Amino acid sequence: MRSITLLALTVVLLGCGQESEVSRQASPTPALSASTTPSSGASPSASPVQSGVGTLGVFINAAPDPPGHYSVRIVSLDGQVRASYLAAVGGDEIPAPLIFGRVPVFLPTVSLSDTRVYFPDGDSQLRALAPAGGSSIVHQLPNVRGKTRAVFAVSPDGNRIAISLFDWSVTPMSLRIYVEDLMGGGNHVEIFRSTSVYEWPVAWHKGDLVLAVNPVGNASNPYGAGAYHVAKASDGTRLAVMGGSDCLVVGPLSPSGTACASDCDATTTCIEAVDWSGARSLIYRRPNAMGSGASWSALSPDGTAVTTGTEGPGDGVATRAGVVLFAGNRRRP
Repeated sequence: MRSITLLALTVVLLGCGQESEVSRQASPTPALSASTTPSSGASPSASPVQSGVGTLGVFINAAPDPPGHYSVRIVSLDGQVRASYLAAVGGDEIPAPLIFGRVPVFLPTVSLSDTRVYFPDGDSQLRALAPAGGSSIVHQLPNVRGKTRAVFAVSPDGNRIAISLFDWSVTPMSLRIYVEDLMGGGNHVEIFRSTSVYEWPVAWHKGDLVLAVNPVGNASNPYGAGAYHVAKASDGTRLAVMGGSDCLVVGPLSPSGTACASDCDATTTCIEAVDWSGARSLIYRRPNAMGSGASWSALSPDGTAVTTGTEGPGDGVATRAGVVLFAGNRRRP
């Protein structure tokens, strides 16, 4: 059974009156701002959003809940629970080939629109929860326990849903990606099929889909991705490639794109900003003594800064001008 654990919270705030330009899985929305951590091995994510009820957080947790269940909570910044729901846990994680060196790729299981959080309730029911507390079943996921699993992303306006359906009842495992109306499943469009390339939706950006590609076990981002493809939701036409094997994407998606990490040389890791066109720009050269490779690092909403992706004394925010250490990490004279 898929396990769900609560990890650290990451929150990015955005003042009222602005709009988020990216809505993603396991991420906040204009009614819900914060992080979700849907499965063990997953990592926190964040999204800048705004709402008439203020900035809120979404927590997914199973540790204190009855066996076979997990809780979804919408929480205000003062720690008050605005809404909650106890959902039934669904089936297993997707098996090989989404396992690398015995490390499974944990794919996101929660999506947010501008007004609701969407999550599976059991194997096939997709439930929506609003900050005011109302919940309802809004879609049927084509999950067959032990055979298939759907990974989904709901559009910011809550009208459309993109689904990657993994089917391991056949060999090799097959994948189909389609987009349809959230309510009723109308206006169905098939946009991709494969038995060797595996991708899944993690966001919508200005009406286009953001697909996670190049699956990575224990990835340094919340989506199990090594890179992202931006594609038309109408036919799957690829518009941009963000990151890649030479620069693995790290941290959550940002309104300005994402960060990626590459090997500058034998002693240094480069943290770059990647915009929605796929263009990269170097922000920070991290000495490998502070952490090498694609460790967690988050890109700022304006794309000009990244967290250093280190722990301890070197932890902070880096720009091209230098590093500002977090206050708790500054050494005393």
